[in-house]
Amino acid sequence: MKRVLVSSLNGVYETDNQQYVMLDGSSANHLSLACGFDSTYRSEGLCAFIEKWASDLAYEKLSALLGEHVGSPVLCGVGIKKYLMRKALAISEKWSSGADGGDIGIAVSESVGLYDRDRGEVIVMMDDVGVKAQKPHKKIARDKDDSKRIETTVALVGMSEETGKPATGMPAAPSGTVNDAGTGEKTDAEKPIPYVVLTEGISADGAVAYPIGNAISDTVKRLYYGDSPVRPLPVVAITDGARSIRLTLEAVFGAGVCIILDWYHLQLKVKNLMSMIAPDKTLKELYVRELQAFLWQGKTQRALECLTGLPKVKNAEKLEELVTYLKKHQTEIIDYEKRKQAGKTIGSGRCEKANDIVVAHRQKKKGTAWSRQGSKSLAIITVNRLNKAA
Repeated sequence: MKRVLVSSLNGVYETDNQQYVMLDGSSANHLSLACGFDSTYRSEGLCAFIEKWASDLAYEKLSALLGEHVGSPVLCGVGIKKYLMRKALAISEKWSSGADGGDIGIAVSESVGLYDRDRGEVIVMMDDVGVKAQKPHKKIARDKDDSKRIETTVALVGMSEETGKPATGMPAAPSGTVNDAGTGEKTDAEKPIPYVVLTEGISADGAVAYPIGNAISDTVKRLYYGDSPVRPLPVVAITDGARSIRLTLEAVFGAGVCIILDWYHLQLKVKNLMSMIAPDKTLKELYVRELQAFLWQGKTQRALECLTGLPKVKNAEKLEELVTYLKKHQTEIIDYEKRKQAGKTIGSGRCEKANDIVVAHRQKKKGTAWSRQGSKSLAIITVNRLNKAA
């Protein structure tokens, strides 16, 4: 019997905790087995409370809220931060320990029904988000040459309903999800697709120990292969066109993976560059309208011909930049209209929203700066909570 101090949402109190020796020789105790308390004798409800509100409140404010809810002080702001870091490290170690260490790769189907309503797809989305890094000082282990921003990659792995039931259940998409085009408006053609949210795992110093590519690969294998034989999967990746993301996807799925350039980013790129190419607002609207009409139907060559035949140009360098951009992503520009009519995803708006929930909402507030370990830890905690809650 051991006397311990217990912290729960109902208060802080002292109690007896019966100690056990299990049949396999390991040790355990009554509070952990019967009540789900962790090694510091904090209840599951208390830990869930901390992890939920850490994504919304500064740690000192969360400490005050926690004290009000419990009725007595539980953890200070620094204590909450240390708890989250320890929990994130434990989650990262769990992710790494569950990683697929075999040589079995993911077989990608050569035939993908991009416009076939009745053919399912394994949807993969990726996006990066950066937050301000803390300046080097004696309490922060950061070199002066380190980047001024901390980049975190968030990915979604989902399936169309027609793909078939995966090996294990998949959580729903994050709440507050926007539609495929990133406009926030729902359409009748859209179908609810369940997603798993992923991010990198870290080591004790905040360095990436479980890369996002490994997370995507392990998740796809777990969901779609399980104990079943390897079979070709209709993988469709939707991205904003970043080279680093494309390289990661090719490393996971091979060079033949089907990549779609997100419609929202495509039209945004056209609008931004055309504002510097067209000599006035009227011509800009005319040029953009004509280009988008071709691109919406996947007619990239017609769009390029349109650009080469523009009667008036203000900035030739920006025109060449737009031409180069369209040529570079020509194989990733599809018939968005036809795919939309089939009720299939044409944008990575869901991943953008996931990034907002996981990182931006809490970490990009005015005046905030983060250590690498602190930023990554909070992202891991939020991802783990999203997947559990669904």
